[in-house]
Amino acid sequence: MEEDENPDFECGWRFYKPKWLQTLRRPYWALLFLCFGPLLQGTMINGMLHFFISTIERRFGLDSRESGAMSSAYDVASLLCMVPVTFLGGRRWAHKPRWIATGFLVMALGSLIFISPVFIRQVIHQTNLPRSFDLCRNTQTKETPEQRCRETHGGSEFFLLYIGNFFHGVGASPVFTLAVAYIDESVCHSKSALYLAPLWTFFDDTLDFIGQEFERRLAALAV
Repeated sequence: MEEDENPDFECGWRFYKPKWLQTLRRPYWALLFLCFGPLLQGTMINGMLHFFISTIERRFGLDSRESGAMSSAYDVASLLCMVPVTFLGGRRWAHKPRWIATGFLVMALGSLIFISPVFIRQVIHQTNLPRSFDLCRNTQTKETPEQRCRETHGGSEFFLLYIGNFFHGVGASPVFTLAVAYIDESVCHSKSALYLAPLWTFFDDTLDFIGQEFERRLAALAV
């Protein structure tokens, strides 16, 4: 990121570009902020989601088919958005930082949607009953208690979980494509590997599994 007086290269939000914010116009600051994206994405998707998938099934009454569809929503969204995001955001006149920042906001929105079922519906914490299906009583209909309970408790939660994880995939698309190109364009080729190595380190899933035991204990205390 060479020093340039062109206002198009100044840090800020639209027309708000204070002078003190221009101190962040350095490659290492861009690398630091970009590393948070893969770290948070890996923690949410590769870490907590897969680690607590069985807990999510029991908590919201999902079967294995619904939990698999919910988990694959991230990959479906990434597959649909990866090519158009790379093409549109990779053009010469495209503003890559705005695309990446928009991806962060979309991932944040997806996280809010994903956790919304916990706050929308008050989940009954069961201690003695093994499954919530035992709480459903059979009526004059031909539906079994299991089907009746799943229809009343699992439909809206599954939809919100699917949409939330879908937004995760949409928001992660510019992070995994444009972030690497943005760093590569911001530094000279001789230092490109030096800046890309930490970024790919945060892309690795190893860091995402370090805190899983700590997250599991927090979840146990919150239930």
